Amino acid sequence: MDKAKIYIKKPVKIEAIQWLDNNQREYIEEWSNRQCLVDKTAIKIYTLDGMMTAHKGDWIVKDSEGEFYSYRNEVFKKLHVELE
Repeated sequence: MDKAKIYIKKPVKIEAIQWLDNNQREYIEEWSNRQCLVDKTAIKIYTLDGMMTAHKGDWIVKDSEGEFYSYRNEVFKKLHVELE
């Protein structure tokens, strides 16, 4: 029987934008090919697993497969480092 081993998650390059106000509406919708639709209080994100909702301050992420999803600001900051 094999014993449990320790693994580290492979780094994945993503694109992301933090939603701060409704002035970003057109940019976010165009950037996401309309997979993210912005209204006054939330962003509806259409994913393979169903619809997600993002709120102001959340990060909208495009992964290496071209899929979109969101993170709360605190979680995003813990998991991601900006490339310079």
